[in-house]
Amino acid sequence: MISLFFAFLSSPTFAFEGHHVGNGGDVVACYENAAAALAGETPKSVELLDFQEAREFRHLSPDLSSASDVDGKVHLSLSRLHQINPSREARYERFFSTFYQDAMFVNGKNLTDIPDSEHLFIEKNCRLIQIAIQETPRFQGDPRYVTDRDLWNLLSGDGKASLIVHELIWRELREASVENSIPVRYLNSLLFADRLKGLSLKAFVDLAVALHLPDYDAEGLIMALCRPSADKACVELAKPIFRDDNHLWAAFVEPSAPAWDSTLKVQSLKWQGQSVRVAGPIRFAPPESKNSAKPLTVILASPYGSGALSVAGQEVRFQGYAWAQLDCRKDWSCAQNVKDSQHRLLFSAQGSLLSLTSPQQCEGGVAFLKETGAVESCQK
Repeated sequence: MISLFFAFLSSPTFAFEGHHVGNGGDVVACYENAAAALAGETPKSVELLDFQEAREFRHLSPDLSSASDVDGKVHLSLSRLHQINPSREARYERFFSTFYQDAMFVNGKNLTDIPDSEHLFIEKNCRLIQIAIQETPRFQGDPRYVTDRDLWNLLSGDGKASLIVHELIWRELREASVENSIPVRYLNSLLFADRLKGLSLKAFVDLAVALHLPDYDAEGLIMALCRPSADKACVELAKPIFRDDNHLWAAFVEPSAPAWDSTLKVQSLKWQGQSVRVAGPIRFAPPESKNSAKPLTVILASPYGSGALSVAGQEVRFQGYAWAQLDCRKDWSCAQNVKDSQHRLLFSAQGSLLSLTSPQQCEGGVAFLKETGAVESCQK
């Protein structure tokens, strides 16, 4: 079970300021004897540290044989995110689309060792060798990935594909300020061994928190686990809250362009042909709720203290209910030309805009409306 694997994870370090030392991937090269290893002779076998660790600690092995070539194995491995975490699959596929043009393969060189593996052991008569180094390009033409071609040529097809996936995971987690490769190797092992099948949302979120992944998918949105500030990728954990029935109750919608995915735009939800842009804290109504009225949004001034909501047209849609801020500072239209973000929008059960109310009405709660727009109840 996935839950049993968590005990292996040491806590990866979060450096809120980020770091600029390259990261990479390691292989375990094994030799006929200790003398051959010390002499640097041609190894009798080479495999990823990810493979050895998965086999020795978790009895996992690669399950990529249904794909015939390296690129196909990469796609197969990443596809195992699709059901539970499609945004991460898409992110890694986007990284992979430029992998070869971002990479430099070198011959006859020893790559600088990057001490980020924090592994517990390797086999006797074996050496841990750096096979790849990843660094954000500083100047035009600089490679993102530098790979030892001599060692690359000794890897199996599964090994080459999983090294690439290792680097794709590292690319995200480096920007999320993770400093050792333990969570990289662990997630890689779950992908190459196909161990994410059947995982519930709550179980995956627990896994994501343990791995320090910066976000996850839920309710059609990308939810952040890492709450940012203006100048830091991570300032605190934004762990979601689940109800007793394991349904999501409260979460933090990822703002646009986080450090780990600069392409992410402001997210929105659709309803009756309308669109609502959302970011920040959000709460969801129970799926078994019998109340037919749509709750109004509670408006607060802080940009992330209660979320950010932007109205397109006069109808707003959200799944369940959300605490959010009305933002009229952008180019899209705001209902009734509202200028004061301390006002609230009231909606009918069908979603049409009924009226604007002052903050005093149903202060700090969620108001359910009658069809006429009158407040039916106020839940604190």
